[in-house]
Amino acid sequence: MKRYVLFFLILISPATMFAQQQPPPPPAPDLSLSANAGSSNLYAGWPLILNVTVMNSTGLDPNATPGPLVVSPVGVPWPNAISISVASSTGSPVQWPLNLIGTPSDPVLTLAPADYVRMTWQMSAADVSALVPGTYTITASMQVSNSNGWNGSVQSPPVTLTVGPEPTLTASQQAEKAFQIAEFSINTGDFVTAVNATQQLRLNQPDNANAAAVAAGVLNLAGYGALAFLQTSDALNTFYRINPNPVEAPINLLSSYQQLVNTIATPDTTAPAPTSTSESSALLTYSPNAQTLALSAIVSTSPGSVDGGSVTFTIAGIAGSATSNPVTAGSASATFPVPGGTHAGSYPMQAAYIGTAAFAPSSDATAALSIAQVTPAIQWGNPSDITVGVALGPTQLNATANVPGTFTYLPPAGTVLPVGTAQRLSATFVPTDSIDYNSASASALINVNNVKVVPGDLNGDGVVNCADMAIVKNSFGKKTGQLGFDPRADVNHDGVVNILDLSTVSRLLPAGTVCP
Repeated sequence: MKRYVLFFLILISPATMFAQQQPPPPPAPDLSLSANAGSSNLYAGWPLILNVTVMNSTGLDPNATPGPLVVSPVGVPWPNAISISVASSTGSPVQWPLNLIGTPSDPVLTLAPADYVRMTWQMSAADVSALVPGTYTITASMQVSNSNGWNGSVQSPPVTLTVGPEPTLTASQQAEKAFQIAEFSINTGDFVTAVNATQQLRLNQPDNANAAAVAAGVLNLAGYGALAFLQTSDALNTFYRINPNPVEAPINLLSSYQQLVNTIATPDTTAPAPTSTSESSALLTYSPNAQTLALSAIVSTSPGSVDGGSVTFTIAGIAGSATSNPVTAGSASATFPVPGGTHAGSYPMQAAYIGTAAFAPSSDATAALSIAQVTPAIQWGNPSDITVGVALGPTQLNATANVPGTFTYLPPAGTVLPVGTAQRLSATFVPTDSIDYNSASASALINVNNVKVVPGDLNGDGVVNCADMAIVKNSFGKKTGQLGFDPRADVNHDGVVNILDLSTVSRLLPAGTVCP
């Protein structure tokens, strides 16, 4: 009996063998996008700040195999693999002038598990103001091919922004705007604008501890640790004044305070000389037109004088700032544009000396801008003479002012003055805008003449003419008490207007006068 042994040959293709031996694919990046710290509105006059975060999330996913993420586009730095797309509400692509802030020193991105990196794109406030209002969708994408690292395409969840005009801002929105401007300016290296924006907010919102803390942080980033320490201390004092029994301690403020204490407590043999700044108060008169205000400050130190650095002037309640030329022999000056229509009143001012490597920064907030009220200009000439019995009216009481308002006259309209010369009329003017304009007064003189009796002058115009004849004709045949009877036409006062009255006036007409 023969036995057959069957051999089963399992054929494994090279491709199958390679697949079994190939390591897991490299991790793909996780992409996220945020706009203006998560706000869904983008107002005209605000900058736009987009942050794109690239993360290796394998260290956070228990189902993923941890490994390094390598993004290495061929021939270009790794940020070139990221693109920002914007679409209108209809889905049409839109081009926005976004600028990447900074470039990494390493063209290849390598992230360990759970590590991340963030890149920032910005658009200026002027460019935002030029955008067409509407709703837009923004998406970040990363795409790499034919590289030695990760290859593929990923996309962030979309962010929706509504672009429109700036509304009347609440206090928190004013703070948010100042923070956005400061962050935008710091990203572009413009520390002066960042300092001005946060210091202006601190002036406008003295009870906002967060505003004081951000202002201190900006000063610290700009290299003014001592001044930042003072403002952080002020922020802490403000916090505990507003919250005498807080549920939680202000950890962020305390941490910043401790860090600044350590910095200041570290001996520095190259510390700049301390300075003090003193600003002069200023005075303007209200105007509906723009005005230019000259501001000045003195920066002093002991011993010697201060040269170098600049002073930035801000005025609470008036937008903008002015920065002086370099301080010379302790003196600084600048011109500040005051918008037309800025109301009369008192406005606190601040002069902040930025400092140099040799001189420490300092500031003064004791000065003020006073805008005085304007006295309206009243025009009122002496009215023409009147005859006794004529009541005062708009012909005499006709004063005018260069701004809207109300006149009150003394004596009032309807008054019948006695005979006399140079009788005084008075007018008091109260402007509609009582904030910016004072009340004002004026006077005029009027002569009241006695009646000059001319026989036959029935209408009292001083002459006898056809107008007087017309008075008689219009009432001819009428008797006292009848409709149409005019007592002036009854020349002889016999109670009836007849031929006797007509002939009397006719005889008194100038020779050659023919009346219809």
